[in-house]
Amino acid sequence: MAKNPFGDTVLNEKNAFGDTVLNQTSPFETEKEDGVGFGTNLFRTIGGAARDVAQATLDVGSDLEKAIPLGGFSTQDNPDTIEKEGFRYVGPKELKLLNEYYGGRLPEVAEPTYPGGSFVRDVTGFLAPVSAVNKVATPIKAVTTGQKIAKSAGVGAVAEQFAFSPYEQRISNLVQSVPSLQNPVTEFLQADPNDSAATARFKMALEGGAVGIPVDAALRAFGKLRANNNVQKVADPQEPAIKKEEPSIIDTETSLQNVKKEIQTNLKPEGLKTKPKENFAGNINLNKINSPDDVKNIIDDVAKNNNDFLGARRGVVKFGPDGEGLKALAKATGLDEEQLLKRKVGEAFNAETAYAASTLAVDSATNLVSLAKKARNINATADDLIKFEENLTRHVAIQEQVAGITAEAGRALRGFREMRNSTGAIKDRLINEYMKQKGGRDSIVDIADAISKLDTPEQVGSFTKNVYKANSLDKIQEVWINALLSSPSTHAVNILSNSIVALSRIPEYGLASIGGLVRKGPDKVTFTELGARILGNIYGTLDGFRVGFKALVDPESITDPLTKVELQRQNAIDTPLKIKGYDLIGDTVRLPGRALVAEDAFFKSIGYRQELWGQAIRQAKKEGKGVDRALEILKDPAKNFPDIELKSQDTARYQTFTNPLGETGQAIQKIIQKNPWARFIVPFLRTPFNIVKYAAQRTPLGLFSRTYKEAVKKGGAEADIARSRVALGSSTMALVTYLAGQGLVTGRGPSDSKQRNTLRETGWQPYSLKIGDSYYGYNRFEPVGILFGLAADGSDIGKYVDEGFMKSNDGEISELVSMIMASATQNLTNKTFLSGVTEAINAISDPDRYGERWVNRLSSSFIPTGIYYQRKSDDPLVRDAQTMMDSFYNRIPGLSDKLPAKRNVFGETIQYTPTYSPDFLGQFGKTFSPISKSPITNDLVFNELVKLEISPSMPRRSINDVKLEPEQYEDMLLEMQNLETKQNLENIIKTSTYQKLPKSEKIDFIKSIIKDDQSYAREITEMKNPEITKQRETEQSITNLIEQLNEWNEVNL
Repeated sequence: MAKNPFGDTVLNEKNAFGDTVLNQTSPFETEKEDGVGFGTNLFRTIGGAARDVAQATLDVGSDLEKAIPLGGFSTQDNPDTIEKEGFRYVGPKELKLLNEYYGGRLPEVAEPTYPGGSFVRDVTGFLAPVSAVNKVATPIKAVTTGQKIAKSAGVGAVAEQFAFSPYEQRISNLVQSVPSLQNPVTEFLQADPNDSAATARFKMALEGGAVGIPVDAALRAFGKLRANNNVQKVADPQEPAIKKEEPSIIDTETSLQNVKKEIQTNLKPEGLKTKPKENFAGNINLNKINSPDDVKNIIDDVAKNNNDFLGARRGVVKFGPDGEGLKALAKATGLDEEQLLKRKVGEAFNAETAYAASTLAVDSATNLVSLAKKARNINATADDLIKFEENLTRHVAIQEQVAGITAEAGRALRGFREMRNSTGAIKDRLINEYMKQKGGRDSIVDIADAISKLDTPEQVGSFTKNVYKANSLDKIQEVWINALLSSPSTHAVNILSNSIVALSRIPEYGLASIGGLVRKGPDKVTFTELGARILGNIYGTLDGFRVGFKALVDPESITDPLTKVELQRQNAIDTPLKIKGYDLIGDTVRLPGRALVAEDAFFKSIGYRQELWGQAIRQAKKEGKGVDRALEILKDPAKNFPDIELKSQDTARYQTFTNPLGETGQAIQKIIQKNPWARFIVPFLRTPFNIVKYAAQRTPLGLFSRTYKEAVKKGGAEADIARSRVALGSSTMALVTYLAGQGLVTGRGPSDSKQRNTLRETGWQPYSLKIGDSYYGYNRFEPVGILFGLAADGSDIGKYVDEGFMKSNDGEISELVSMIMASATQNLTNKTFLSGVTEAINAISDPDRYGERWVNRLSSSFIPTGIYYQRKSDDPLVRDAQTMMDSFYNRIPGLSDKLPAKRNVFGETIQYTPTYSPDFLGQFGKTFSPISKSPITNDLVFNELVKLEISPSMPRRSINDVKLEPEQYEDMLLEMQNLETKQNLENIIKTSTYQKLPKSEKIDFIKSIIKDDQSYAREITEMKNPEITKQRETEQSITNLIEQLNEWNEVNL
């Protein structure tokens, strides 16, 4: 029987797979001021820069305090007390009081008066934070030019926050003050008193990022110049100058062998000599290293064969009288001696293992440099590149084993073993997929070129030890991605969606087999193949349980790199808290992702077996033979029929939405790889792209797809299957369109959000099936969610056309187009895996309106989604979260109820939509079910509002232009409930007098009642909160004063 390429199973089958007025004075046209000498100007420049940095730092703390009120330290005395209180910690409320009372401003330092003085002061103030941030960012390694630019921009963006206050003059203002330098970029970036705090700091970050790049480059050049000067000072003036040689002239292999001779001289017993050759370390075939355990075993074997080494000095971490063994090992691997000494008891090196590891590392480095020279050659083949990459990974595995850390290179080594053991088309596929994942041929050649110029094992080790090393961002994103996947509802959606896909493929092949009846020729889908596919599903299910379970308990058994967990680095979090190899922190964090991959491994086995069995029958039919021939094919398709094997693997990925991306997807993926922070905007790429493509192939638009055209051109069974996909999918959509017309399936609903919210108060919900007296959501299950949603929206668009668009021309084409575009957009962006993208785009396009909301959502999403679902179960009320801290509270059980509740226009609390779950799942099912269930409310008032097409607006969150606190806003809405507005409307609607009114008068009557009660509620709220009136009066006084000053200026100036 054929091996399953998605992991080893019990059946021994392998499975492959503030604010100051802006100073507008030009820095080059300084105002004249008499009596200002050199010392004063020096103080104004340096002391002023220090004051500006200190003030900016205080402003950063103030803004953070507003977002996250935690209090802080202060030396200012409380104005309400007499005693001197000195330096102390104060709470959020007292800190806010102190800032308001004292103004939070340091004493001003006047600008220097010499030409360009303001510019010099600002640059000085910018360089100080740049230096500090650079030191903090030292652990962040930047090797490539792109990484260096990104790091410099990041340092500049952060430093800018501590160099300037948001509304004070900064570099962009200085540039704009010079007419000849004015430009649209600095015009946008300059400080503007009308900017919100978020917008101001965003512009500062952009300016700092732009300025940081040339500043960092200048600092680097200055540092190199100083270093060269120091070298020249130390050098003997009598010594002749050393001629600089090109890197390519360095005899790397000789240098590497010199280090090896040094190891042998100091450590190795007499008579033991090795001669390096490609892929060998001494007598060791490096190709036999396929896992971290192989490295350990080789080191132990070499050590055992040389157990007489160093005689009496043998012992754990005893490396000769002067520690020369430890030094040699560190030099050979590029690791720190301290790191080598931190290995656990039982894993520590002794003299013999130190020698063995040193020799292995040096020979591996020599071999790697030799292969790097081949790989960088313009005539290098794909095999040369893969051989270099494999040995690079192997060298990293040696380093990891020597260092005693988690062997992240192990998974990659197993992948290379698969390539080495494969042949023909399958090997070509593996190589192509690997090279695409690495960013293409150029990316590999760049690394090979860098390694080929290295001269010593220490240099090689220093370069390679970071190849698989996770940085802080990798660890943060691993926590975040797994937090997003932590809810059981996510896994229920994945399992149900994969099940729907696996089962729906059978009818597609059934329809294709009917088409095969009316067509001659052997290349067609037959009923025998259909039966084989059904059996393949059954066997694949049994096989899938084994594969899925093994993937869950042993993630390393999965060799298919294409999964739904798309991270730059796997296993980024590694801690010493391990029990039998299980990292109590890292592996626990990764459990959600591990479960998702295991689920997909289960369904990949189903898809693989289904396609394999179906293709075997089809091939046998083509040859004019029967089932016996099909069974022969199944024994080893990878060897005898690689096309069938590859097709089966493709189907397994296709049915789990993990197949490789196309050109557009790959282009976006490269952007994310080069800019890892972009993953916070697009956490998942492969899955949504493939879901959309899968669904599109089953719509009428599928007739125009490249996949369909190629299948039809090919003819035979492939053409029949392509036609059946479009026919079955389109027929399903037609049925859904009809049911939507009957009100049994809902789509997006009204375009106006207010109308949609009013409609939801009746129990209606978008993208749902109406069964009985409730609506059940279907939009989370793909691909049916997209197909059903497009069909239901199509029904709504059809109603709009029927209501007069084609007949009276009253409808507008723009409205029709917007409805179509909104349907397509909503059916994509309402998916959980793309919601973050939508919010990020909104934040970028309108930061004042959406920026803070997006930052709050992103920050709070680190709270695991599973915890958020539990919070919604414990506290079903929708809460009014306005700040970042509110967003965190809103996702945590026991804290969310501290936030004010959101209320509708009548002051009633809004609750999350309940869920549907089978009774046997109990409370767990109700908490984590992905199916929303909204019962019809039969609410008389809201039904009337929907009937009359009235969508009352929520009252503004301000009174007399004074923004209300969330608690005050809730109180104002609660007054609507106290006024019994809804109850009064209900009583009126029931009267016969109201029923006799024409529609227009009903609308005016209801609107007037709601408007009047909202005015009463606003007045009552203002009376209950006199600080609102006081704040308004203060703001009005300031406004009047400014107007008077402006009038005085106009008259006197």
